Amino acid sequence: MLFGGPFQAEAKKAYALAVAEGWRGKGPTVYAELVSHGKNPWLFQSTIAETVGCTVRTVQRWLRRMRDEGLLQCWRGKKKEVPPGATKPLKCGFSNRAVTLWHAIGERFEALRAELAAKAQAKRDARRSRYRRYTAGEIDRELEKTKPPD
Repeated sequence: MLFGGPFQAEAKKAYALAVAEGWRGKGPTVYAELVSHGKNPWLFQSTIAETVGCTVRTVQRWLRRMRDEGLLQCWRGKKKEVPPGATKPLKCGFSNRAVTLWHAIGERFEALRAELAAKAQAKRDARRSRYRRYTAGEIDRELEKTKPPD
């Protein structure tokens, strides 16, 4: 899965985190698209919708959810203000967004990976203990414990 910005590795991690958090639909893709454009993506909602393949209303809904959950900060850029990374001001103004947990995406991804690995190991251990194979020596020791007195 490729996203529009240069930060592909971070976008893939953000996508995996969003899915792990239980986000469904286009939400993980919208979040990953924003993250792929860096710490301060100032994309238009219509551009995000076109890239992700959904409606502008869907993008608005997910942006609001990200803002409510503290993953994104948004503020309106003024007319004639130069957006981050641009060379000249936009006539219409713009909406600037900051991915608030940018530095923590990799850390959270690694923590999630470790958590999932621990769950998988616990599942394997539970399965193994249910079908534990005893050695002949272990069986003999157990029989000695339960042997009736002479």
